Amino acid sequence: MMKKSIVIWLFVLLLIVGFVGDVSAQKVVAKLRGGRMILRLDQGESMRKSITVINDNDIKMKIEISASGDLADRIELEEDSFELEAGSEKNAFFRITAPNEAETTESNINVKYIPVEGDGNGFGLSATVIVITSDKKTDEIDDVSSSPDGISGLSFVEKVKETNAIFISTFVLLVILIAFIIYALNTKGKKKRSRRPRE
Repeated sequence: MMKKSIVIWLFVLLLIVGFVGDVSAQKVVAKLRGGRMILRLDQGESMRKSITVINDNDIKMKIEISASGDLADRIELEEDSFELEAGSEKNAFFRITAPNEAETTESNINVKYIPVEGDGNGFGLSATVIVITSDKKTDEIDDVSSSPDGISGLSFVEKVKETNAIFISTFVLLVILIAFIIYALNTKGKKKRSRRPRE
């Protein structure tokens, strides 16, 4: 009886260890370079820009790109989907056209990462594009403070959705192991009591 319960518990333990290994293999990282940009444009002016989509994962990812926000209808994407091999990166180019009146707008270039193989769900990041459009008189004054390429602001790397279930799985494994030890000690103690000769 004891051997049978040990075999069952070992089988359950192996299943859990296999699950932990499978979950840790599905850790997914998403990165963008050029995640925030500020553009100073004349009314109706268009500019070609790009963000760098980075696949730091061990698996191939399908990338889907879309635009949203104030100027969504004035953003033309050169590619709206492509695949990225593991450990590679690619520039996603787009052309943005400023509105025909002086205003400040905020738009997003949305990047969705989808594992090519497996059942993994997709997840996404957004690059923020702020366009400051002004009339000619104001633009001449602001031109002194703008950078030579017409862009001010930052280019940074965003790291998101680093799903790692190892800690949860390890906790569950520890609880099961403790329950197994308690069960084994109780079973052993009962057998010792039942083997004692009665006086």
